[in-house]
Amino acid sequence: MFKLDPRALDVVSFTLKGAAVLFALNWVYEAGRAAERADAAEQEAVIVATRTAAAEGAASAISAIKMESRTIVQRTREITRDVPAYRDCQHDQRVRDDLNRQLRGASAGAD
Repeated sequence: MFKLDPRALDVVSFTLKGAAVLFALNWVYEAGRAAERADAAEQEAVIVATRTAAAEGAASAISAIKMESRTIVQRTREITRDVPAYRDCQHDQRVRDDLNRQLRGASAGAD
């Protein structure tokens, strides 16, 4: 008859226990990955909802803006100030003439 060595039975038992542990670890790992995918999907849903709400809020705020065009007509007044930094500034007569022509509305190059 066929007789098994007790050490061989220990090896088979150890192998089966190791396979069971590896199977359990793989199952836990896959369960964790599934939970991670569910969390990622939930986060994506929150992101999409937030973006949608922000876009709707921006659209309603933009549509509430009223555009108006007004023409304002008023008189201007001339204010002359004596600035100490430029009081003693020396210019060539030609430059002063060009400036005065510009102030009168004539072109600077016209003589």
